Amino acid sequence: MTEKIEINGIIYVREDTISGQAPSGPRAVVVADRGFIYVGQMTVQEDGSLVLADASNIRKWARGGIGGLLSDPVASEAVLDAVAYPVLFPSGTVLQIIRVPDTWGMEAAP
Repeated sequence: MTEKIEINGIIYVREDTISGQAPSGPRAVVVADRGFIYVGQMTVQEDGSLVLADASNIRKWARGGIGGLLSDPVASEAVLDAVAYPVLFPSGTVLQIIRVPDTWGMEAAP
């Protein structure tokens, strides 16, 4: 059982009860050149380009910066637009890659 405390409507948990292991699967949020943000199943090609399959564009969210979006896409009111085909990011166009759990964003998708 995880111990919790609520202060001003925010729930906090004991640090030693949190698994420090980051997600390691293929699902990732990718922040690209010009501010485009996508989520999908990531693979890196031999030429250094990146491909996201089963991708969605994260069009907008209403609460909490990127940290709020990553911690809870539903609470941050994220709007995800599914992309019909894999998205290719040429080498040098990716600014950030953030690994997320395999189901991240699926509950926020339309």
